[in-house]
Amino acid sequence: MSAMQVEVLVILGFNEESDRALETAWRVAEKLRKEYGIWVIVKVDQLWIYDPIRLSELKVPQIYVNGKLFFVGKAPRDNDLVNAIMSMLWKSDLDALSIPTAIMNKEPVFSDAIPVSIIHEQQALAV
Repeated sequence: MSAMQVEVLVILGFNEESDRALETAWRVAEKLRKEYGIWVIVKVDQLWIYDPIRLSELKVPQIYVNGKLFFVGKAPRDNDLVNAIMSMLWKSDLDALSIPTAIMNKEPVFSDAIPVSIIHEQQALAV
């Protein structure tokens, strides 16, 4: 049996929030490996923009889990990132079993950091 694996991409700027996001990703990766045998591959993409105005427009840090954007502009708490990772693993397990995706309409619960998918749904409702 192969170990479960997930990829977390952290796009960073030169700010403290980006540093916190990267530290969170490493801490969560280690926790999930030790406690659940889930291998989290943390990839980093550093934006080399020194202009604070342009950097704030780009809304960094950004955190993607298996290619899906989950967090923008703020480092998530450990539990929020764990929930995002687990939701992607759960989704891939369901897809592999060919279970109807209607079950997957629930978004994970997050605290301070707002998942992008929820933001898009709110914008769609406002239109």
